[in-house]
Formats: sequence, structure tokens, C-alpha cells
Amino acid sequence: MADLEHHHLIHYVPILGGKPLGFEYVDSSNEKSEPVEKTIAMQGALKVNNVDAYTGACLAGLGIIQSPEPGMREYIAAGRLVEILPHYSPAPMPVSLIYANRRHLPKRAQVFMTWLTELVKPRLMPQ
Repeated sequence: MADLEHHHLIHYVPILGGKPLGFEYVDSSNEKSEPVEKTIAMQGALKVNNVDAYTGACLAGLGIIQSPEPGMREYIAAGRLVEILPHYSPAPMPVSLIYANRRHLPKRAQVFMTWLTELVKPRLMPQ
């Protein structure tokens, strides 16, 4: 963690011009208390609000990023990216499934929602 001050972070902001948070992680080092979300301010010359620009900037060597692992698998497998600090992950991102408001949801929509929930649950629930 101390080495982070020597690296540049590519800052992802939802709205350009927004204030970047820095390196985010969940500190669960104290077994007696609940995990705490923490942020380390980091230098970085680039702010983006687009996933493709975020990934592209990292692939170009402009800094480190914090991105969901499923989207980075192919780059890691190909040796184009390397995962660092795997035990200092940010808090899970919220996921929403939006569907039409109907009194009786079609069975196929229910089946899809159940399938999707089971598919993503291992990636969303704290280990």
C-alpha cells in the first residue's frame, strides 16, 4: 500500500470535472469491527468518464485503474495487464435490473432475473 504514492491513478469520475476520490478499498483488517470503506488520495494526470477510455489509458501505461475483474480477465490472461493489491478491493458496485412495472411479471422475465442473480451473486457478495 505504501508504494501507491509512487504510482499514478487514472481517475474515473461519473461527470467530467468531478472530484476524483482516489484509490478506494475496504479495510477489513480489524476482525472485531465491520469493514470500513477507505480512500487514498493519489496523483494522476488523467480523468475519464468512459470505461473504454479508462481501460485504454491503463493499457497505454498511463497509470493504474480499479476496474471490475470480469471486464479485465482477457487482458490479464493475455499478460497485457497485471492485477495488483488483490486484497484491497473497493466496495462492490451496485447493480440494478430494471423492468417494466407490471402487476404480473411474465414467467420468462422471472426466470431471467433468477438466472442473472445466480450468475452475478458470487462476484457481488463479499467473500
